[in-house]
Amino acid sequence: MTTGTNRSANLLMACAEKGIYRCVLSLVSNALDACEDEGKGVILTSRQINDESVQVDVANEGCGMDAETLATVFQPFVSSKGF
Repeated sequence: MTTGTNRSANLLMACAEKGIYRCVLSLVSNALDACEDEGKGVILTSRQINDESVQVDVANEGCGMDAETLATVFQPFVSSKGF
């Protein structure tokens, strides 16, 4: 017997997987964009914290952000890419 709670948990997990995939893809894509000079790279590491948690770190060797850009980093829909 499957309860509504189980189906909801499965749907939540499927959505979380897509969201996590998109988040990591976006982080790596942005890190690559920040490495304009040849020879600069992106470092992606992950480790399992426990049975339910994984830590993913994305770092790059790009030029970094100025203070003005850094102040907007957590604001939604803000971009410095000049679309």
